[in-house]
Amino acid sequence: MVPVGVVTPASPDFHEEEEVEEEEEEEEEEEEKGEGEEEGDDDSILQLDAFDVPDSKAFPDLERIIVSDWSIDLPQKGIMKWIKTIHQSSRGLDLGSLGHGVLPSVFREQSAKWEMIAKQYLSKIILFVHRFILKALEVVCADTQVLQLVSSAIIVELCAKYKDGMNQATFLVNVERQLKPYTLNHYFNHNQQRSHGARIKETLRPKARQEAHNTGWGKRKMLVINLSDVADAVMLRWSEQCACAEN
Repeated sequence: MVPVGVVTPASPDFHEEEEVEEEEEEEEEEEEKGEGEEEGDDDSILQLDAFDVPDSKAFPDLERIIVSDWSIDLPQKGIMKWIKTIHQSSRGLDLGSLGHGVLPSVFREQSAKWEMIAKQYLSKIILFVHRFILKALEVVCADTQVLQLVSSAIIVELCAKYKDGMNQATFLVNVERQLKPYTLNHYFNHNQQRSHGARIKETLRPKARQEAHNTGWGKRKMLVINLSDVADAVMLRWSEQCACAEN
């Protein structure tokens, strides 16, 4: 006989697929209700609405460094159905296990727009900084000839720094997307196992019984179960997962 607590650690914040789908439906309803209020804010993530983004055409020196197209497609709804399709297409002979290619495939697909988003955001930052520098020089250098000389002296090196910054941002995005995603939560597998253990625990709870055991501080009541019940519970969980995957 095995105490329940030995094989069943605490549960993390994971939800069953049905609960996640219900939450998604609620979120979609809330989004639909707020469409009237949020009209015109489709690309608010990238627009930096609190500031007046400078016109890139006013700075021809930055033409080959920054991007001037701020548009980007918004995320599509129904991510759980898409993830389920990826999972089903990557299954092997062992239906109960998570395919090794699922997480990398899902991560790369979901991060496909990262490079453009990074370039757009950094381009706006460069425009703000460049405009500020030129405006500051106009205030400091009252003489037009001096202003032109100073601007010409720093503009080449300044643009080189902008280009290096843009290249570095692109490099970091490619590292995250193409190589091992080091910034992913490294507790994922640990939490996944804890969640699995918690579900097994709930399956075994109806079969547990209280028994008194002698300890160093006297007798103590503990919940215990039969080893055969543990094996049955594990098989039941695998069967349920396979059935859900087939649906």
